[in-house]
Amino acid sequence: MANFVHSVQEACSKRGLHLLLERVSNHGPLPSTLQRAKVDGALVMMFPGLMPEDDTIRRISEQFPVVQVLAPGHPLTNVEHVTVNDVSIGTHAHLLLTADSCPSVVVVNVWPSFKESLLIRSRACLDRSILAGRSVRVFVQDKNQVALWPAGTVPYQSFQEIIEILRDLPKPIGVFLPIDARAREFADALKAAGLEAPSLVRLVIAGVTPRLVEGIQPRPTLIDPNFEAVANAAIDRLLAVSGEAALHPQTVMVQPRVVAG
Repeated sequence: MANFVHSVQEACSKRGLHLLLERVSNHGPLPSTLQRAKVDGALVMMFPGLMPEDDTIRRISEQFPVVQVLAPGHPLTNVEHVTVNDVSIGTHAHLLLTADSCPSVVVVNVWPSFKESLLIRSRACLDRSILAGRSVRVFVQDKNQVALWPAGTVPYQSFQEIIEILRDLPKPIGVFLPIDARAREFADALKAAGLEAPSLVRLVIAGVTPRLVEGIQPRPTLIDPNFEAVANAAIDRLLAVSGEAALHPQTVMVQPRVVAG
């Protein structure tokens, strides 16, 4: 979420808005800084390991206007909501791998815990690939996640386990990473196995964090979640929430962008 927070900071700076960053727990009163400061509105995010429950968000919304951001599957119905279109990310991945005529599609989830947006992105790619008659494989780090993913999903301990399976799949193999974490490490594993050539593996990554994707060769195709647009859309909605607008909360889905490899 660091990338998104940075996008919010830049958007506020350009508009001359003062930004106060606070963590809010599920229990106890709101932070004293929020009670003392003159707050005109709040962008509320759920972080892994720090997830305000619905009642907490409602408590905040009773104090000032709220826009919930990046809660793809379960935004509150009584507050504004702005998020990345995760289905579109997965659809882009499917279309890119289709254009490359990949008979096999592999999704590698490198995130160590459950993240709803990654499941949505992955399913959007996988379901379309299955309908198109392609063979699909899914790998997740946590074996406890397997039941949340499509049938045939298997846990893995190291990228080498995945590489050994890739060797036997029809080529070119379309590999989709629904987040850019460990992208360079995975690309290095492909290279060490001699599978880095585009004729063997076509790599599509959702994410554009420079330190995670720069330097990967051959250059993969990147799908930018477009956090800058999410931040600006969220601030637009926050500034618009007043009077009648607050009675009709909107959900804004921001489209991702494809960055050619």
